Amino acid sequence: MEELEYYSSNQVARELDIELALLQRLSGLIEKTLMNTDYFYRDKRNRRLYTHANINELEAILTIKKKNKLTYAAAIFGNYANTQHNLSSEEVKKEELSDVLKKLQNQEVVLKQQSEKIDVLTNTIEKLLNLENQNYEALLGLSEKIDTYTSQKKTRPTASKVNVKEKVNSSFVSENERNTKKQTLQTTTATMEIAIQNPSNTKTGTTMIKKAEFLELRKKLKYLPFKWSESRKSLNLSKKDAKHYSQYVNDSKQFLEEVMNPRKLGNYYFIKREQKELLNSYGNFYDTLELTAFPEKK
Repeated sequence: MEELEYYSSNQVARELDIELALLQRLSGLIEKTLMNTDYFYRDKRNRRLYTHANINELEAILTIKKKNKLTYAAAIFGNYANTQHNLSSEEVKKEELSDVLKKLQNQEVVLKQQSEKIDVLTNTIEKLLNLENQNYEALLGLSEKIDTYTSQKKTRPTASKVNVKEKVNSSFVSENERNTKKQTLQTTTATMEIAIQNPSNTKTGTTMIKKAEFLELRKKLKYLPFKWSESRKSLNLSKKDAKHYSQYVNDSKQFLEEVMNPRKLGNYYFIKREQKELLNSYGNFYDTLELTAFPEKK
């Protein structure tokens, strides 16, 4: 470095091999510790200028900090303690404690503001999703009414046809009663088939599901292959049905990867509507296999 009376901040930072930001921080601490904002010379643009004595002081402070493993404020105090500046350790500690308390208070305010924003955002999203569901249900109901009206208009029977149909049906009352009784006897295979019915693809988009409900369904999905392997032996299924349900269970493994880590906000998860319906489908199938406890993790 050239022998100059004053040195700029960049020159001093290079000389001491420290970041410019650290040099500015140390200079500010020195001014605060010595309670003298004019300790360093300044140029016309109010930038600090350093003398050889200033550079030696800064180098000594860095050495004290590194050697004794102190904070910068404590190292500055140690450097100037034996000079004409009358300082006490209590003043230095008080300044450090004040800075820490201010930072903690500011951080607490920021965290509180962020928490409030998250709550507002969660409520807004819930309202939007509820509104979307209401609109969908209204459109679906209107569509069903239109379809029903159109169908009735096309297939409305005449009075004579109705009378003939009633006469024919009356002769089969007893037979229908017997068939009804048979149909009410639900077999295990029929129940399982209902449980795995594919969800409709009419609902699209994203929906919310509560955390507890999602985790319970995902747990059932995870252990479904185990439960199926333990239960299928006692179901006495035909080869065709066994193959059909085995494929259904195998597909659940890939689906588990798709819903393993959905987007989360508060106590809700965001998943696609078809994923939610498929989760419920696998959950229902799990329940039909008549095991009451989840297997223990190995």
